Amino acid sequence: MRKNVLGRGLSALIPEGPSEPISVGGTYKLIDIPIDRISPNPNQPRKDFDIDELNELTASIRASGLIQPVMVRRKDDGYELIAGERRFIAAGMAGKTTIKAILSENLTPSQRIEIALTENLQRSDLNPIEAATGIHELMINGNLTQEEVAERLGKERSTIANLLRLLTLPSEIQEDIRHGIVSFGHAKILAGLDQPNLQKEIWRRTVEGNWSVRDLERHIPQYIEKSKKKPKSQAPNPYAEIENQLRDYFGTKVKITGINDGGKIEIEFYNDEQLSGILEKLQ
Repeated sequence: MRKNVLGRGLSALIPEGPSEPISVGGTYKLIDIPIDRISPNPNQPRKDFDIDELNELTASIRASGLIQPVMVRRKDDGYELIAGERRFIAAGMAGKTTIKAILSENLTPSQRIEIALTENLQRSDLNPIEAATGIHELMINGNLTQEEVAERLGKERSTIANLLRLLTLPSEIQEDIRHGIVSFGHAKILAGLDQPNLQKEIWRRTVEGNWSVRDLERHIPQYIEKSKKKPKSQAPNPYAEIENQLRDYFGTKVKITGINDGGKIEIEFYNDEQLSGILEKLQ
């Protein structure tokens, strides 16, 4: 059952018929759970919620009930949310004390991340940074390549690569992408530049001038040319191409530094799970 439903969202798991607990493929059950026994998913891809949309969903649930259940797993003496956090929050805001939920058994961490990520991507609920972070976590936890992630999520491999490159942008730019100030189209262009200072300069000009993507494309060459004319404090990075290849493989920033006849490779990680995934790929 799990093999067939991953990548298809919750709709693949929702049975038709009565609301009492029933078995779904022997792995899932549809049940009613007290809301106060459910804890949020710490790996939920979506971090930001539109308050107006949340209020609309709350009003809908208050008037018509919850049409699509959330997904949970057992954890300690309660449950942990896998997918449907917006519905979970809105149900609580609507004053509901219980919520319909698909109880999942025996899903691996990477499968739980995949379901949550797919659910949000199908609804276009994620901003590009949330999508990129979720994809990166899926690659690390599932030890997957970009091609494998693209196939599972039903996306082009180039889309996956472009999203992951956003995570190499300076944090200030990532924040503007997260809040919709900079679009995915703008972000792809900025991520294609190999100098953080140049990225920041053009990003500021883009925001201040309210440039469209075409405006940005038109202005890029002159900024690149200007940056070439500036005196450089160091020689071009001879390892840039290798760094890019390793960045795509590990899904995180990689820096190579030459020292005499040797050197060192620095691979960034942001949590223990990401470190474990990197170590697995190194084996």
